[in-house]
Amino acid sequence: LLVAGTFALPPALADDNRIAGCPSGGTQADLNQCASAQLKKSDVELNRLYKSQMSYLGAESKSRLQAAQRAWIAYRDATCLYENGPREESGSIWPMQEALCHARLTKERNAILSAYAACRADGCPN
Repeated sequence: LLVAGTFALPPALADDNRIAGCPSGGTQADLNQCASAQLKKSDVELNRLYKSQMSYLGAESKSRLQAAQRAWIAYRDATCLYENGPREESGSIWPMQEALCHARLTKERNAILSAYAACRADGCPN
C-alpha cells in the first residue's frame, strides 16, 4: 500500500519560489549565497541587540538572558533541522533552506530583543 503525503514548502518559500531581495533566475549557488547573506545580516543585528541588552542588565539578569539565548539557539537549530532535515538527506537546495530558516527565526528573535530595549527606553506597554 502506497500512501502519498502532501508536503508543504518551507515557510520561507511558501508564498513564492523566489527569495525576497535576491535576483530571480540565478543558479542554486547564487540563491544559496543570497540566503546566506540574508542570514548574516540578521545575525549581525541579533548580536547588536543582544550586546545592547546585556550592557543594560545586572549580573543575575545577564545570566538569565544568556541562558535564554542559548536555549533559543538550540530551539532555532532543532526547528530548522525539523523543517529541512539533515544536509545528507537533501540536495543542493539545503544550504538555502537552512539559511532562510535561520534568518527567519533570527528575525523573530530580533523582534523580541528589540521589544526588550523598547521597554527599557520607553516603558512597557500595558
